[in-house]
Amino acid sequence: MKGITRKVVMIAGTFDLLHPGHVHLIHEANSLGDVTAVIGTDTIVKKLKGKAPIIPERQRRYMIENLKGIKHAVIGFSTTDFSKIIKEIKPDIILMGPDQQPSNEKMEEFVQRAGAQCEIRRLESRITNFSLTSTTGILERIKHGD
Repeated sequence: MKGITRKVVMIAGTFDLLHPGHVHLIHEANSLGDVTAVIGTDTIVKKLKGKAPIIPERQRRYMIENLKGIKHAVIGFSTTDFSKIIKEIKPDIILMGPDQQPSNEKMEEFVQRAGAQCEIRRLESRITNFSLTSTTGILERIKHGD
C-alpha cells in the first residue's frame, strides 16, 4: 500500500554459519518492519568470542543481504559500543535473540548515548523445531562427527 511506512527493525550478530536460529530472528524481525541486519566485523567478533569467525565479513554480509526478509545489511559494529551504529541506522525497534549479548539494560544505555528513541525487544526463546540452531552446535557436530 502506498503511503504506509514500515518501522525500521535492527538486528545484529556475527551470522557466521547460517542456521535456523538466524532465520527465526530474521522472520520475527520482518514481521515487525523493514529489517536492517548489522554484521560484526571480523576484528570485533574475534575480540568478543576469542576466535575469528569462520566466514569472512564480506561473505557473511553477502549471505545475509540475500536472504528473504532482509531490506539492508551492513558490516557495522567494530566496537562493543553499539551507540554509533544505532545513531546511523535510527531503528524504531532493536530485536535481539533470547540469549544475545549485551543485556537489555546495556542496550538501553547505547540507545540513550545515541540520542535515539527506539524500543528494545528480545525473542522469548530459541527456535526448538531443529537440533542445530546455533553456530556452536554446528561446530560441535562437525568436531565430534555425531
